[in-house]
Amino acid sequence: MKKLAIAAAALAAAAATLVLAGAGSASSTGGTIELVGIQQQFIAPPAPHVGDRLLFTSAVYNRGAEFGRPAGARVGRATGVCTVTSDDNPPAVQCTFTAHVPDGQIVAVGEGDPGKHVNRWAIVGGIGAYAGARGTLVVTNVSETKSLVAVHLS
Repeated sequence: MKKLAIAAAALAAAAATLVLAGAGSASSTGGTIELVGIQQQFIAPPAPHVGDRLLFTSAVYNRGAEFGRPAGARVGRATGVCTVTSDDNPPAVQCTFTAHVPDGQIVAVGEGDPGKHVNRWAIVGGIGAYAGARGTLVVTNVSETKSLVAVHLS
């Protein structure tokens, strides 16, 4: 189960990055924003099973100039909780993420597969400048703690 914890950590970092990426633009006309997420904290039981929760916090950085800041600048943080939904190989997790970004917050949810290199999440809303946000987040795990994120706003 150690592999599950490591994979879930990578998934959580990836998802956190995705959520924040979606917050980069409150435009209802759509667009794509690319970010990098670096996991800062991950809390999980040593051998997660169905029903266990995985908690995390990630720092989010620009891949390019976004949010009025240059490439590489930290633009916020993301927090989340994932619940293990299967002990299958690979296991699955159901996650809810909140990104704390300039001028508000954005929320994403979805089921993930910690063993997958790429995961997709639904942007389901937000507050402040991001109220009513919708779209899809695509997270690519680069390592156990780093993810690349493409946010497609609709």
